[in-house]
Amino acid sequence: MKAIRLVFLLFPAAVLAAADSAPKGASIAVFDFKTDWHTDFKLGVTDAGEPFASLLAIDLSGLPPFTMVERAEVQKEQELRKVALDSPMAPKEAAELGASLDASVLVSGRLYKSGSDLIAAAKVMSAETGQVSGTVVKGDISKPMSELVSRLAIQVGDIIRAQQGSPPAEWKSAMIVGTSGAVPPSAGDSPTYVESIDGTKIADAAAGWNQSRPLLPGVHEIVIKHEALPNNFERQLLFIAKPGAAYEVKCLLFQRQRLGITIREIGSDDPVTVILVPPKAQDSWGAPFLPGWTFDSEATPGNFQAGMPIPIPASAHGK
Repeated sequence: MKAIRLVFLLFPAAVLAAADSAPKGASIAVFDFKTDWHTDFKLGVTDAGEPFASLLAIDLSGLPPFTMVERAEVQKEQELRKVALDSPMAPKEAAELGASLDASVLVSGRLYKSGSDLIAAAKVMSAETGQVSGTVVKGDISKPMSELVSRLAIQVGDIIRAQQGSPPAEWKSAMIVGTSGAVPPSAGDSPTYVESIDGTKIADAAAGWNQSRPLLPGVHEIVIKHEALPNNFERQLLFIAKPGAAYEVKCLLFQRQRLGITIREIGSDDPVTVILVPPKAQDSWGAPFLPGWTFDSEATPGNFQAGMPIPIPASAHGK
């Protein structure tokens, strides 16, 4: 469950803040989900409900026109008031809690294990009317929870709109596709492609490199592969997919000796992540890294500037 442990490094608290230019809509406070030691043990995460709630808040922040109350403020208020969100709450108490956070919607819930499934149950309460609705999603507990959170976010979003008397939103899936070219000539036309999404391997991924793969809006764990380079050049990336957006895996050549792989948004060509790098002062091909870089066994895109390249092995140039 490395993905859930990296979420705080990848997506800073600013992501969860309401942007000044955002359309007016519900202001949502997502509280830590309840969990138990057995579920935490299976997930390999202490208090798994806390990072799960942060992932849910990130996913909801990408569904217009919602805005989010910063998670740090929500957690502070939750601790201060000792709020028992899994118990019934009177409308007056909900209104007071919402007013203290400037939130119109309060989201809480519980994570628990049932067999091989991870089940997430969410409670959505209007701080304005006291109306309460709930929803449940489940997924394979051995897989990254990104896809599970994305499905829950959409269901919670639909509930919020229904509580406000708004029609259902059309939050379309995003798409991601591989690319070919922009690699050393000696590497041929071997493509850079998506091998798996949220822990699920894609059948015939290499042969179908140019096929668009659907992504629910929200955070996803993507494994990228390029077979023409040594060690098959496989890396795991996390990024936030926007509703209806299209992305491509891009292989970029810099100054003849450096290769950078990133996911970019098609159209704007804006990078949404950069590649993770090996935790060594020198890579497995014997080519030194650029001076001034810092390395960590769990390095994340947040450690590097967008588009920062990594060295290409000499063998890729036919030397």
